[in-house]
Amino acid sequence: MKKITVKTEKYIELMGILGHLSTYDQRLRAYYNPKIPDCRNILCEHILEHFGKFKTLEAVNIFETLTSKESFIFDAPVKLFFRMGKLHKEEIINEELLSRAGNKILLEDMIRNADVFYEESNFEGFLEKNKVTYRNMLEDVDAIINKDDYIAVFEQYTGLGCSAYNVVLTPYIIGNYGLFNYEEGEIIPYPVITPIRSKELYFGPVQCLIEIIWHEISHSFINPWTDKYITQDHLNKMTADDRMQKQAYSDNRTIINENIIRALTVRLTRVGFGNDAAMESLGVHKKCGFKYIDRIIELLEVYEKNRAMYNSLEEYYDCLINEVWA
Repeated sequence: MKKITVKTEKYIELMGILGHLSTYDQRLRAYYNPKIPDCRNILCEHILEHFGKFKTLEAVNIFETLTSKESFIFDAPVKLFFRMGKLHKEEIINEELLSRAGNKILLEDMIRNADVFYEESNFEGFLEKNKVTYRNMLEDVDAIINKDDYIAVFEQYTGLGCSAYNVVLTPYIIGNYGLFNYEEGEIIPYPVITPIRSKELYFGPVQCLIEIIWHEISHSFINPWTDKYITQDHLNKMTADDRMQKQAYSDNRTIINENIIRALTVRLTRVGFGNDAAMESLGVHKKCGFKYIDRIIELLEVYEKNRAMYNSLEEYYDCLINEVWA
């Protein structure tokens, strides 16, 4: 049984703190759920106690400026701070981050001042003060997601595999993000998962949590495949309704990824939790506007019946996108 390593990432936690000290957290909460105006879990309430007096540090101002750009919200700041914790400073800024920020100097200032904030605010001291709460959070989720071999379900269905799977928990930010890192030549998933209740560090019942993890792990593989196989003709034939825009899926490439990954997750749910659970999940996605999902599921059923021909989902991927968006 291949276990999922449940962990936190210090720089993603740091990003969450900067989000609360700036207006970013409030802006995202107003977008996602105006009825929940602020973060109220048991760790969030300690943020201002420890970090309030450091609100004037330049990192907070730079973070506010950076995330005021519509192109640099949602996954962009999470990706930036994740890379801060994984790469050397000269490697952090990649083409995507530069394109979305539109300002290399601002990104460099953010990287430099994040480290200043880390030291001057005694960020390590905050983590130490709350280490029991963090440990309990990690242990609770670990007990849920490693009780059964959910990675085997994913690997057997997709024909994929890697040497390590991670889940990064963070109590401070909003949304879930399918991050990954290239380590020794292979993709290593680091899905970032956040709580679903405001007052408790509760990450959901097992089926809900596993579906989110499958979804975000799938981004590690599907996104690069889409970049490799998609053509402008495919993108031109992609259409979406207003419901996609409301979920922050505004570009065609992202909408293609989301439709495919949600269809894939429905099929994984069928294997892992049964047909009724899969149909319920499918209904939710269709109500959210993922109009290609039925056709993609039909094609995934063809893939399932022809595994002797396709060793992995990647071998079928070009056929899949051509059938849906040809």
